[in-house]
Amino acid sequence: MLEFSEKLTFTPGQMGEADLVELRRVGHSERDILGVVLAASYRNFITRVADMLGVELTDSEQAPEEFLQAFGVTREQARTSMYEEVAAK
Repeated sequence: MLEFSEKLTFTPGQMGEADLVELRRVGHSERDILGVVLAASYRNFITRVADMLGVELTDSEQAPEEFLQAFGVTREQARTSMYEEVAAK
């Protein structure tokens, strides 16, 4: 999943069905895959916006509650990495 995220970040135009097949082969669900795509895409987007505007990104402790609700996560969940959950499987 980390390799998938890295490829999505650095060479998104090279992503294809084979990338999804590989994630499914090692046991990731469609929900897992959607989660990593959304997380990586959001992180890539917000990092580029912040870089463009010259602003510092804040941690999850300062994220507005509405922001967390929009992504369907609690503040506690936002403190953890989705990769920790994957590694625990």
